[in-house]
Amino acid sequence: MRAVIAALVLIWAGAVQAQEELDPSPILVFDFERVLSDTQFGRRVGEEFETAGNTLEMENSAIQESLEAEEQAISERRPDLTPEAFQLVAEEFDAKVQSIRRERDAREDLLRQIPSEAERRLRPVVNAVLLEIMAERGALVVLERRDVYVSVTAVDVTEPIVERVDARIGAGREVMDVRVLLQQNGPPEVVPPEEVPASEP
Repeated sequence: MRAVIAALVLIWAGAVQAQEELDPSPILVFDFERVLSDTQFGRRVGEEFETAGNTLEMENSAIQESLEAEEQAISERRPDLTPEAFQLVAEEFDAKVQSIRRERDAREDLLRQIPSEAERRLRPVVNAVLLEIMAERGALVVLERRDVYVSVTAVDVTEPIVERVDARIGAGREVMDVRVLLQQNGPPEVVPPEEVPASEP
């Protein structure tokens, strides 16, 4: 008898919870930043963004060390070169440094755009989920939490959005792949000091 009563209580509790989850509300609110950070998509993009930043920093350090060594090698060769030959080598090295700097700046700019690009690409998925939830709850308006000053009637649907986005796209690599975006600008080739072309005096 107790088992039957306990089962009925659980069924009743589940029905109440389901009813509460689908209570109609003319106004729904959600926190997009939480959706971005809590979904599998957002967590994956965040991890890849951090990894890419660390990789870029290590690449920059390696490139700087190589260029400094190359510059030192050129300086050591100066006594063996005519002023004209040394000027030519110095100008070639400077052009190389400027080219690498432009490429590095482009990589850094691209990396900085990743968070906003992730938001832009997630928005359509979230909008589709919101339309479903609005229809289910009979809502007329959906607002982002940051735009709401005071509300006593709005229902927060952030958690259901996160769950449905996860169910729809999972980690969402087909929506956005950080590695593919960053491959648009690969690391430059840096000539080691010993490969600096010799100039005839």
